[in-house]
Amino acid sequence: MAYKLSSGSLEIIMNGGVYDKPVMQVLGSKKIQGSGSNERFRLLVSDGKHSHSFAMLATQLNDKLITGELSDFSVVQIDRLVTSVLKSTGKGEK
Repeated sequence: MAYKLSSGSLEIIMNGGVYDKPVMQVLGSKKIQGSGSNERFRLLVSDGKHSHSFAMLATQLNDKLITGELSDFSVVQIDRLVTSVLKSTGKGEK
């Protein structure tokens, strides 16, 4: 089955805009060290036009990644998201 990704949605979201239920593809995932007891996963996601490597998976969805229900190249619809602006650490601009 072919899925239509929400091309350009990442740019809109990352610039503070709103995009209702974008469809994206997970290109990869990485377990990261967290300060708490919960495992955290960072995702590389693509909207077909842009990609972003700092998307964090909600901990409530970890089981989907661990069991393989969510894997590399999965196509997902994002129903809820939160964006955060990180403060500069003084080590150059990002």
